Amino acid sequence: MNSLIKCIFHEKWSWRARAREVKGARGREEKSKLEDSSKAK
Repeated sequence: MNSLIKCIFHEKWSWRARAREVKGARGREEKSKLEDSSKAK
């Protein structure tokens, strides 16, 4: 495999993984907020 292609592929993959991580963290935050508000009621 060409090293340049490998580099580009890795950049794309790591960016995707990071985006997924951010989404997951945001989702967890939203869930905990919902749980907190339901507990407060």
